[in-house]
Amino acid sequence: SAPPSRSFPSSSSQLHLRESAMTRITVAVRTRPTSSFADDVIKIQSDNRGIVVDLPRNAHADEYINNQSGSFSWNFDAVLHNASQDVVYERVAAPAVHDSLKGINGTVLMYGQTGSGKTYTCIGDMGNFKYRGIVPRALADVYSFIEAHPENEGASHIDE
Repeated sequence: SAPPSRSFPSSSSQLHLRESAMTRITVAVRTRPTSSFADDVIKIQSDNRGIVVDLPRNAHADEYINNQSGSFSWNFDAVLHNASQDVVYERVAAPAVHDSLKGINGTVLMYGQTGSGKTYTCIGDMGNFKYRGIVPRALADVYSFIEAHPENEGASHIDE
């Protein structure tokens, strides 16, 4: 199927509406979709902004005192648990792409263990339009913007 149409800011007043929202680093976590998620140990907070890990205590706790912490929590701007490629793009990358079209620098950085899904999130399944990743979606947005704004025609180059 064809990509959905997008609306881009068309006036300078619209260009500055989101500027203050993207002046800080956004940190999001995407959990790798799996049929056997460790939900007995890992809890996603109901607002999808935090993760709590409760480690089970050692079975031999009656033999010695264990003061080791068994609970850890982290807060993020978003926790994308079992999120689709589309949701990941819209929540994490689209704001950076749209800001770059307004001349604001943006970066999307992937970090994680080998085999955790970074390449899939970034590139996706090129054989299935629905499962394409951040890069093909970003390129589609850029070309849609260029097509929708012929008045911005000009020369550009890519440094090698």
